[in-house]
Amino acid sequence: MKLAEDLKKAVLQAAMQGKLTKQLESDSNIFELLKTVEQTKKQLLERKEIKLEKFDDQVGDYDIPKNWAVVKLGTISGVITKQTGFDYTSHIKPFLVEEHKEDTIPMVQTKNFKGKKFDLETDYYIPLSIAENFPKIVLRGKCLLFSIVGASIGNVGLYDSDVLAMIGGAICKVSLIDPCFYDYLFYYLQSHEGYKQIMKNYKSTAQGTITVQDVREIDVLLPPIEEQQRIVEKLNQILPLIDEYGKEEDELITLCQKFPEEMKKSVLQSAMQGKLTKQLETDSSVDEMISSIQYEARLENCSEKLILDAMDFTLPDNWRFIKLNEIVRFVDYRGKTPHKINKGVFLITASNIKQGFMDYTRKEYISEEEYLDRMSRGVTRKGDLLFTTEAPMGNASICNLDKTSCGQRIITFQKYSDHSINLEYLMFCILSPDFQAELLDNATGTTAKGIKGKKLKHLLLPLPPIEEQQRIVEKLNTILPIIDSMSVYGTKKKAGRPKQEEALAFISSLLGTNKFTDSKSVSPEITELTSKAKVELPAIVQKYADLMGVTYNRITIRHQQTPWDSCTKTGNLTFNCLIMKMPETVRDYVIVHELAHRKELNHSTKFWTIVSEYCPWYKDSKQWLKDNGSSLLS
Repeated sequence: MKLAEDLKKAVLQAAMQGKLTKQLESDSNIFELLKTVEQTKKQLLERKEIKLEKFDDQVGDYDIPKNWAVVKLGTISGVITKQTGFDYTSHIKPFLVEEHKEDTIPMVQTKNFKGKKFDLETDYYIPLSIAENFPKIVLRGKCLLFSIVGASIGNVGLYDSDVLAMIGGAICKVSLIDPCFYDYLFYYLQSHEGYKQIMKNYKSTAQGTITVQDVREIDVLLPPIEEQQRIVEKLNQILPLIDEYGKEEDELITLCQKFPEEMKKSVLQSAMQGKLTKQLETDSSVDEMISSIQYEARLENCSEKLILDAMDFTLPDNWRFIKLNEIVRFVDYRGKTPHKINKGVFLITASNIKQGFMDYTRKEYISEEEYLDRMSRGVTRKGDLLFTTEAPMGNASICNLDKTSCGQRIITFQKYSDHSINLEYLMFCILSPDFQAELLDNATGTTAKGIKGKKLKHLLLPLPPIEEQQRIVEKLNTILPIIDSMSVYGTKKKAGRPKQEEALAFISSLLGTNKFTDSKSVSPEITELTSKAKVELPAIVQKYADLMGVTYNRITIRHQQTPWDSCTKTGNLTFNCLIMKMPETVRDYVIVHELAHRKELNHSTKFWTIVSEYCPWYKDSKQWLKDNGSSLLS
């Protein structure tokens, strides 16, 4: 829920409870005004200018200022009506046209109005000569309109124009006896109390409806006319400001939603240009590494002459451009469609491979026999890099399953040797904007883009020394989870900006300094706990992940003055190093809690059922955290 919407509701509700303006003794008596309305209505009935509309005039009890009144909307209205189905089918529909002409007037539908804004360039128009046969549903001057069918129920419009129009179906028109009530009622009906009154007789049919009779029986809280005017004046001042803020908030939310993706692209691109890490003289030689790979792979003549103009940026002196097939082995499983069964060897399909992580929501399997047959082309191993060639093209992630087979539209990249390339670096390289652009430039197809293996092999990538590849991976594994955490802003009811300390850590990690972090030096205890967590936690997390049948992407260990753990939608896990000071049962609960989010991204009953299955003692652990958590963080 956006703040502007919440603020608007709060202001309207305060106004309708008499809390936005003062109640003055000098105000006139609302009951006297209502007697005048009653007399006027009686006269209109006697002159047969309106018909008697029957409704239950018994009102409810409300906590309102003593000089306010409560009446039914039907009491202060002359006509509350709508277009009937018979009239529409027999006398209106045959004459509707789609183009506006001089002798036609617009037919207003629910989508044509919101509040005081009306769009009179409607889908249909009706000849004025026909509309005059239905004067009650013709819009002439000021009146209130209600949406009374479907999802738009509760949409209230205030029509105030000399332009003639006719209401379409699903709309109720309200004409008041005294026009002095219109502006106040317009705001009242948008308030929480007004909306509650509109919906109190809601009928849950196929589309959902309220009837004209229901509209007549809406309870209206009426202050003296002078206070009505003060309320309207105040709301006319405040609500446009809230609306303006709402526009700015929308822009901010849009920016915050776009920012993480754009920032991620920028960071990846900087990493692939050697701008994210330092180039050290102590790093090994890339040329020697390439020669070693050529020897291992029995390759000849890296295509240096084709590489020089390959990219529009300059590499650091100790980096080189290299073709993809000159740095990794291709294992391509294209061919006949595998026969899928309910249980067996897990079949990784293109839908499982995302940008930097694996998603096992969709599960498919093949038989052991088919697995052995398919693996004759090459065995996909844990730690290999998986790449999707089409539908979608360009996704890449590290394989984290011990035994699996890859389906169609997937290529497995394998290292020629342990010291040839860091496959996680290659994954980030593939996800970078320049490489993705190269993929598009070399892709084929119109509806679904794809790249042929022959072209893919000759695409170029920047190759730093193996030591700098590792530094880049470590830096990106620090930065990218924080960027992911920023993407929640504006997408959930309770979403907010990233924690200040995370944002500061993010800036620091980008700059490679601790300039923006806490000025206190890291204590030896924290250093020791962090090291211990990095060594011990991965095995514990993997143990519970296997038991629970879930996967995760990467683990980050931090020292933070915030909650113990987090799990992003992409499967990145973050743990506070201080969990190493907890009893093992509590530490394991923290781990199970986060892994359970890989099945349920909420704290629903289903979520806690999963937690209790693998951590029956979780309630004791929660209590321990409640009793001891604050002292552990301090």
